[in-house]
Amino acid sequence: MKRLGLLLVGVAFCSSMMMAHAQEESGQLLPTLLPLNVIPKPLRVAVVVNKPSVKVTIGGTNEIRGLEGEPLFIENKGSFHGTMKATQYGIQINQTFAQVRKLELKSNEGKIAVNGRLYTGTFIVYVDPGKGLTFVHDVSVEEYLRGVLPLEVNPRWPVEALKAQAVVARTFALFKAIEKKDQPYMLTDKVTSQVYGGELYRQKATDEAVRLTQGEVLTYQNQIIPAYFHANCGGRTEKADEVWPVVPNPVLQGVVCLYCKGLKHSSWSLSLPLKDIEKVMQKRGYPAKNLSGLLFEDFDLSGRSRKVRLKYPYGEAVIKADDFRSFIGNDRLKSLKVQVTVKEGVAHFKGKGWGHGIGFCQWGAKGQAAQGRNYREILLFYFPGSEIMRL
Repeated sequence: MKRLGLLLVGVAFCSSMMMAHAQEESGQLLPTLLPLNVIPKPLRVAVVVNKPSVKVTIGGTNEIRGLEGEPLFIENKGSFHGTMKATQYGIQINQTFAQVRKLELKSNEGKIAVNGRLYTGTFIVYVDPGKGLTFVHDVSVEEYLRGVLPLEVNPRWPVEALKAQAVVARTFALFKAIEKKDQPYMLTDKVTSQVYGGELYRQKATDEAVRLTQGEVLTYQNQIIPAYFHANCGGRTEKADEVWPVVPNPVLQGVVCLYCKGLKHSSWSLSLPLKDIEKVMQKRGYPAKNLSGLLFEDFDLSGRSRKVRLKYPYGEAVIKADDFRSFIGNDRLKSLKVQVTVKEGVAHFKGKGWGHGIGFCQWGAKGQAAQGRNYREILLFYFPGSEIMRL
């Protein structure tokens, strides 16, 4: 590994809400540092999880090989088009039934399309008879990033902002690869990991940002950090261990950020009838009938709430603010940097920022790049104390 000789800041992020809760229940904390001595290759990214039926096209000469169970080998000299289905005993491939639990799909010349989305490389297909098929894309980290960046940031942004995002996205992906190296997949293609679109979404500008930062990741004391990021911090980023059950880390601290002010998602509003909130809470198992009001409480230094108090005619209930936001919808209640007023049975929310607020502020990075800062300076601002290392 080659050290680039630049001090930069560490990052903080949350895995999915379910993972965080599982860690809380077990009494364990999510890691914020992992050793770099073993980096699994390739990345394993789930692009379909537990679907009963999946449409597949494999271009060029290709192979479909059984990896567990009854031996299966199908070699197609031309393109393969068909549907794969989960069965009680294995996988159905068009009219062929195979008692296998695991398949490898490999194109020697072309591409592989899964439910209409195009990819390069190899897929591993797992079947769970009670749930469905899971398609896992085996892909190099650099190729993966080319399918991530155009969906996480606007390719028309300044190149230094794109380069900063490339380093953050690479760091996050490799952290998860190390953390989940013994699991069938390390990442999904959803927002709880990083949005990944495969081949069709690639753009020249984001491809170039990946190339210009090839192999660069954020580290602290020669270990990789989880480079969390979000859309807009609303003026101040968040301290990771204030929000999630993660190991405290000196590089995962919040900073005052004025660069995203006035940009997209820096402020927002939402109005919801209390009756709608009642229904959402009831679906989650909360006795929410006759909700008369709600209040955000326990604000931390960044201005984000940690608790929500639900008011009823004959009592109150207090739940975690993260849970409340998740129940309402993270795309609707955009952040916990929010206040609420209730009038005539309607809750009116006014908030700042979008996302959990931890680590890298994407719109703040755009604002810094527009003012002439380079990607190293941007990363240093959001992750002070860490280093950029080239693997």
